Amino acid sequence: MQGFSLFNAEACTAARHFLYSSIFWLLLPGAFGLLLASLLYVPELHDRLPMAVKPYLSFGRLRPTHVNLTVFGWLSMVYCDAITFIYSLAVEPQTATNGSTEAAEDNCS
Repeated sequence: MQGFSLFNAEACTAARHFLYSSIFWLLLPGAFGLLLASLLYVPELHDRLPMAVKPYLSFGRLRPTHVNLTVFGWLSMVYCDAITFIYSLAVEPQTATNGSTEAAEDNCS
């Protein structure tokens, strides 16, 4: 049996894709949070914004966006990643047609 590694490059798994997606969904709400913190720490930044975008970058619109992206974007991807990863560890490997239990190689780049 081979050693276990989370970032094993032998096969592409759904869990790895959920992990990459969860990293993206962690960075996106973080950018909204950084913008929120900047607008609260330096209120003059809001005065320098063009009038066309001022209503859309108010605290009342950005905070729910930040929270919803974190809850529904990042947390849902992390939960799916954990469920997929644990399920793949719990299920026995499928036997091939020749009776061996070796996993088929997957050419993913």
